[in-house]
Amino acid sequence: MENMSTGVPGIMDQMDTAMAAEGVNYTTDDVDIRIGVVTSDLGAGDRGFEGCGLDGDEGRVLAIDPVELELNGYPGCGTEAVPYIHVRGHEVVNMPGVTDVNTAVECLMMSQMFRPTSCRIRQPLKALSRAITQRESDNSHFFRDDAGLSVVFISAEDDCSADDLSVYDETVFGAYHCVEQGLDCEDDGDPNTLTRCKDRPAEAGGALFQTDYLVAQIENWKAMDRVVVSLMAGPFNQNVPARVVENLSGQPDLAPNCATPDEAIQALPGIRLTNFKNRFKANSVFHEICDPGVDSLFGNMSAKLAAQLAYRCMPKRPVDSDGNPDNGIQAQCQVWDVLLPGDENEIRTELPRCEDVPFNQTCWEMMPEPGCQSDVKLVVHRPVEAEPGT
Repeated sequence: MENMSTGVPGIMDQMDTAMAAEGVNYTTDDVDIRIGVVTSDLGAGDRGFEGCGLDGDEGRVLAIDPVELELNGYPGCGTEAVPYIHVRGHEVVNMPGVTDVNTAVECLMMSQMFRPTSCRIRQPLKALSRAITQRESDNSHFFRDDAGLSVVFISAEDDCSADDLSVYDETVFGAYHCVEQGLDCEDDGDPNTLTRCKDRPAEAGGALFQTDYLVAQIENWKAMDRVVVSLMAGPFNQNVPARVVENLSGQPDLAPNCATPDEAIQALPGIRLTNFKNRFKANSVFHEICDPGVDSLFGNMSAKLAAQLAYRCMPKRPVDSDGNPDNGIQAQCQVWDVLLPGDENEIRTELPRCEDVPFNQTCWEMMPEPGCQSDVKLVVHRPVEAEPGT
């Protein structure tokens, strides 16, 4: 977390760079960003697991408390508690006493360092699901239906969200127990090496919260190409599988898949978290939590967010050339695909207006968008994906 608190305060600079590559001016274009934190603590129900309450933080977006931060020797985080950071035009607009984005993000990270936590059951996937479920109640101040969504998971352990709370038996609970209760894995001939793990369905005895449910929940709310999932965790893939070892009690457990040089962080394989991230394909980012250089995580994430932001909103409402509001916006514009922008070999291909070409050709149109200050967005319709680098 200390690496995060020092590495994150460059995120807005990275966002600037990424958006400039997409032709977006962060300070003048209609860019509205909200940054909040949900913890993985959902308690353990009535299982009596030591240190865990009934419902934990319940998936609520948690506030930055400047008083608590100052008591812990970290002043400068404003004068009032706020439930999230609200950024408009490169300034924080909802933290009295703080306008600098990097300072606000650092305050957000430090708030989590000083937050007392005692429940060792990690449930980030179910916490995200709970947070989305509450978007019209406890979290209504944060979530917006018309915005893109970026989710960042930071964990040195894997997800163990359970639908069957009997999983949380303190006498046997551990990383391997969670795998045993809810995953089906291959071993490639070595029973102590686990690869290609997937959720075991509930009807087949799987006790864990189903990743498919969370993906469907997001799909029913957002277009998947407007969701970016970033993961900072222990690695898990065919080259870095999960390894089963024996713990001090003689019971099977999972070995860490990476460690920092001082071993302050020893990260278990993020099996379920990796599987969830992979569902978002090109719109996903991974960074090994044992690697202190977090710039690449936020740089890659910023680039993917910038690509979403670039096409959404027109900064001002264009003139409707025929003056008839009933037949759409007849804007006199030129729109290009730009390959290798800024390079001496840059290639520009002008795109036609959709009303001027047959169906199923790449084209552009202006469309109404209540979420934009101008009420108008530019949309490029593509029958196939653009060439990489466009």
